[in-house]
Amino acid sequence: MNASRAVSCSCPDNPRTGSRLLDWDQYKSLCDMPDVLSRWMLLQTVELLAQEPGAEAPRLLLEQTLRAGPLPKPADHRGGPLTDMFRVPLTAAEAAVVAHVVARASDAGLTTHATAARGLGGFVEAWSELLLCLAERAAGDIEAEDAGSVP
Repeated sequence: MNASRAVSCSCPDNPRTGSRLLDWDQYKSLCDMPDVLSRWMLLQTVELLAQEPGAEAPRLLLEQTLRAGPLPKPADHRGGPLTDMFRVPLTAAEAAVVAHVVARASDAGLTTHATAARGLGGFVEAWSELLLCLAERAAGDIEAEDAGSVP
């Protein structure tokens, strides 16, 4: 991740532990963060973004995130690859595009190939939570910069 990319909202600076497996408490804590999403949700979101003009940049970033590899799972984790969890390195502006596309798709009753039976339940909430977290982080960063500047 380059320096201009948003640092995650609440995750530690580096939740990856290389090849070391996480214990369940660490794993659950990371997975509860707004900027950690499942492979399944990311794949469905990429599918929605692919249909949307102007959403190429966040779509490419999500595809890159999926290629980079998931967080390490606890040794006794039973879920398959679709349950892999990823730290999502979007900026607030990129997350806003995703949240907007997902909300519009949900409002229109659109689905992806894998959500046709269940709809996009949980998608709007997940992406809105990430957007809110990133917006709060950005506002805090601006306040910190302003507090440190000399008039």
